[in-house]
Amino acid sequence: PGHRRAAGLRRRRRCLPLRPNILPAAVRGSPHHADGRLLVIKVLGTFLGDAAEASRRLVERVRRALAPLAGREGVCGLHDTRRCNLALQIQMTLNRFCANASLNYFLRTMPEVATREAARLHDRLIGEAFDEFTAGRLSS
Repeated sequence: PGHRRAAGLRRRRRCLPLRPNILPAAVRGSPHHADGRLLVIKVLGTFLGDAAEASRRLVERVRRALAPLAGREGVCGLHDTRRCNLALQIQMTLNRFCANASLNYFLRTMPEVATREAARLHDRLIGEAFDEFTAGRLSS
């Protein structure tokens, strides 16, 4: 019985998770990785850690998320046809959805210093899309 118990302990030891000090150099965040240390981690979608790096990643996320609004290939490229004249309504609805939903979570869960630049970019991109949708369509 004693040797069986010892064999079971050996098997369990092999299944233990790796300790950070023995992580291979290829794993980001390992003390042996070329970058040195992990500046930011993502927890429940929120970037935690170094404020400058968190801000950079959030700005990139906002840029990627709102890219479909701009340009002829995106929402701005929609136009009315003879059978369907709802392009402006669809553009405004999609723009409103992007304005309302995309940044609120980050503004609540991350420090202001990390979200300031992303919020500015978000507002600018939403405003530019609105201007492009309504150019010459709305009367004042």
